[in-house]
Amino acid sequence: MVVLQCLSFLIIAVGTSTTSGDSATIFDGSFVTNSDNSSITNFDDSSATSAEYNSDSCVRVPNLTTHSFQKNFKGILPVIFSSSSYQNSTFKARVTRESLLFSFSDSPVVLASSNSNSYDKRSSRFEDYIYSTVDVPIAPNKSALDIFYMFGDTLMSGDSVWASLMSSYEMPMDANEDDGLPTFGIGGLNSGVSFHTHGAAFGETIIGKKKWFLSPPTRRPIFNSSISQLDWSLSMADKNQDVISCIVGEGEVIYIPPNWWHATLNLANWNSFVSTFTREKMTLLT
Repeated sequence: MVVLQCLSFLIIAVGTSTTSGDSATIFDGSFVTNSDNSSITNFDDSSATSAEYNSDSCVRVPNLTTHSFQKNFKGILPVIFSSSSYQNSTFKARVTRESLLFSFSDSPVVLASSNSNSYDKRSSRFEDYIYSTVDVPIAPNKSALDIFYMFGDTLMSGDSVWASLMSSYEMPMDANEDDGLPTFGIGGLNSGVSFHTHGAAFGETIIGKKKWFLSPPTRRPIFNSSISQLDWSLSMADKNQDVISCIVGEGEVIYIPPNWWHATLNLANWNSFVSTFTREKMTLLT
C-alpha cells in the first residue's frame, strides 16, 4: 500500500510495495531492492571511477508504460525505464562528438558552475569547451566552483541554433502534456553537479553513462556545495546512509519527482544527455 502525503507534490512512499510489468520493488524510505532481496545489477567497467561501484539501488522498470508511470511513480518515487519509443535514435546520431563538432563548433554555449546553486555562468565556443574541458577528466580535490559544465543554460538562453537540435528529440512519458522543457548537455569524465532540488524532471542518457544520487525531500544529504560530486562520492558517501544511487546508461531515462535531492556524476569520457523539466500535473488513476 502506498501511503500518500497529500496537499503537495512531495509524495513519499513509506513501506511500499510497487509492482509494474515483470518487476516488483520495495521502498522503505531509504533503500530499494528487488522483492527477493537480491542485489540489483551493477555495471562493471574497469575504466570508470571507483565511485561507480556503490550499490545500484533504484527502481528499474525497463518497459514502463505511461499508465503505470502515472499510477505508481509520478509524484511518488524515482524510477529508471527504457523503451523503444524513447531511444531517440535520430537524436543520438546528431549528438555524437563528431556530429556536434561538425555542426556546432563555432556556436556559443553557456556553461554553469557545478556547485549546488550553479549561479556562476560563462560563455564559450562549443569547440573550445570540448577541447579544454570535456577532453580533460575532472581530477579529485578540484572545487565545484571552478568546474564549468554545459547542462541546460545553453538551451534556456533561447539560442535558435541549439534549439533546432532539439527538434528531433522525443520527450519521455507524459512530459509533453506537462509543458516539458527539454535541455541538452555535454560532459566529460567525472563532471557532474552537487546535490540540489527543483521540480519534476526526466534525465535521459543519450550517449555515455551517468551515476545519480537521490534522497527524499525530507532527508537532506550531508554535503558541501563547493565540493565536486566526484570528491563527495569518494569521501562522503559513507556518511549518507539515506542516499540511494543508480547508474543510468545509454537509452535509459530516470524520473525525479519534485523536490527530491539529487546529484550526478558522469562516468564516460563523452556524455550526451537531455534533462526535461516539467510542470507536473497529478493524474489519479486506478
